[in-house]
Amino acid sequence: MIVKIIGLFLSFVIVAWGQPALFSFLAPLSAICGFALFWICCPEKKSFLSATIWFAAVQLVQLSWFVSLEFQGIYILFAYVGLSIFMGLQFGLLTLIVPKKSIKPLQILSIAACWTLFEWARLYCLSGFAFNPIGLTLSSFLLSRQTASIFGVLGLSFLVIVTNLLLYNLFFSRKKWPLVLSVVFFPYCFGLIHLYLHKPLVPAHVRVALVQTGLLPSEKIPLSTHKGDFMTPMEQWRHLIRMLRMAVVQGTVDLIVFPEAALPFVFEKPLFSYDFIHRVLCKELGSEVSAHFPPLEAPYAQGSLVTHAFIAQTLANYFHAELISGFDHHDTVADQFFNAAFHFSPHTEPLTRYDKRVLVPGEYLPFSFCRPLFSCYGISDFFTPGHKAVLMGRSIPLSVSICYEEMFSHVMREGRLLGAELFVNVTNDNWYPETTLARQHFEHARLRSVENGIPLIRAANSGVTAVVDSFGRTTAYLEEKQGVLVAECSRHTYWTPYSFWGNWGILFLCCGSLLLFVAKTVYDMVIHHSDSLHVGVDNC
Repeated sequence: MIVKIIGLFLSFVIVAWGQPALFSFLAPLSAICGFALFWICCPEKKSFLSATIWFAAVQLVQLSWFVSLEFQGIYILFAYVGLSIFMGLQFGLLTLIVPKKSIKPLQILSIAACWTLFEWARLYCLSGFAFNPIGLTLSSFLLSRQTASIFGVLGLSFLVIVTNLLLYNLFFSRKKWPLVLSVVFFPYCFGLIHLYLHKPLVPAHVRVALVQTGLLPSEKIPLSTHKGDFMTPMEQWRHLIRMLRMAVVQGTVDLIVFPEAALPFVFEKPLFSYDFIHRVLCKELGSEVSAHFPPLEAPYAQGSLVTHAFIAQTLANYFHAELISGFDHHDTVADQFFNAAFHFSPHTEPLTRYDKRVLVPGEYLPFSFCRPLFSCYGISDFFTPGHKAVLMGRSIPLSVSICYEEMFSHVMREGRLLGAELFVNVTNDNWYPETTLARQHFEHARLRSVENGIPLIRAANSGVTAVVDSFGRTTAYLEEKQGVLVAECSRHTYWTPYSFWGNWGILFLCCGSLLLFVAKTVYDMVIHHSDSLHVGVDNC
C-alpha cells in the first residue's frame, strides 16, 4: 500500500511539473512513464474517481497562472477550478478503459485515440481551450520537438499515451521491452534525421525590431479600479518612440512589430491635433521627421485631428521599415468592433488589416447573463470575430496572429497555406502579471513553427518577445521586462506533412484505430459465439 502511495505521488510530481515552462528536465519522464506509473498504482475499484482527482490536481498546478486576481477578480477562480475538474473528468473516463492486465496493440492505439480526440474536441468548446495537451512534454527538447512536423501537437499527445501504455504493459510482461525502447527513442531519432535533412545551406535573414512595452493593463487602458495608473495615449506613444529611437537606426531593420492593442482607443479615432503631434514627433525624432508624414486624410486624419494610424505610418516611413501593430478597429458602417492588427509599408503600400478570429471571454459575450459581470471591469463593448487569414508583407510574405490564436494549430496553418514564409504574433499576457502564463504561451507558440516549417516572431506587451526559427529553436530572446529586441530572423522554410494534412492526419489515424478496434471486437464476439454453438452441438 505504501509503495502505491509513493508511486502515485511520484507520478503526480512528474506529470504536474514535467512541462517545458516549469521543469523541463522532468518532461521526458512525463512523456515516457508519468501516466504509466499512475495507472500501475491506481486503485482498481476507484479508478475513475482517483484518476479524476489526480489529473484535476495536475491541472491546478499547470494552470496556476489563473490565480492572478489583480486584474481578473475573484471570478477567475471559478474558471480555474472548473477547467481543472473538466480536464480531470476526461482523464477519469480514459482510465476507465485502461485494463488492469496486459493490453493488445490495437487496444493501445484505440485508448490513445480516445484521449487525442478529447484534446481535439476541447479546441471547439466555447472559445476553445488549447492549454496543456500532454504532447507538449515532447517539445521540451529540440530533437523530440521535430516530431510535431508529422501530426502536430495532437500527434505528440497520441505518441505520449502510446508510450506510457507500452511501458504500463511491461508491468505485466517483460518480453515487450524492445518495442517499448523503439517507441521511446523514435521522436529523438526522427528529430536527428529531420534536422540533418532540412539543414539550410545558405540561410537568408530578415532583420526585425520587436517592441515590448512592459506596461500593465491599468497603464494601457483606463480601469475604474486603478484610476491613477493610466498613461495617456500620447504618453504611451512617447514611450514607444523613445524605445525605438534608442534601439533602431533608420534603414537598419526590415520589420518593426508592436504588441496586441499597442495603444488605447480605436485605430480610426482622431485623438491629437496635427500641430501638437508635429511638435512631439519633431522633438523625439528630429525636424526631418515631418518629411515622412502621411497625407491628412482618412484613415490618418479627420480635419485637423490625426489618428493612431498617422503616427504609425510616420514611423514606418521614418525608419524605412514595414510596421505591424495591434489596434482596436471600429467598422462604423456595420457598427462592429474588431481586435485587429494593421500592416504599414513605408510610403507606398496601402494598409492591410487582420481581424482576430479566436476571441476569449471578455473579448466577446459568451452568455447574456455575463454582461453585468463584465461591466464591473469596464467592459461594455465586445469584439466581432474575424473570418479569414490574411497574407501581409512586402519584403517577406507573412501571416499575423493575435495572442491566443497561436495556440491553435489549424488556425496558424491557414496562413501557411496562403503562402506565408513568416508567422508574426502580437500578444498581451500582462493581465496575468508575474505568473508562468507568458512562458507557457510561448512554449505552445513555437510548436507552430515546427508544425509548419516556418519561422515565428513574437512581440508581447510583457513577454515572451522572441525570434524562433523553423525548427522551433529560440534564436533571440528579450531578457528585460521592456525594450526592443533587434535581431536577425532566418527565412529558411520547408513544407511538412502537417502543412499538407493539418489535424486531419491525426484524426484519420485516431478514427481508423477506433474503427479497427470495434471491428476486431465484433469479429471476436461473433467467432466466440459461433464456437460456443459448435461446442453445444457436439455435446448433444
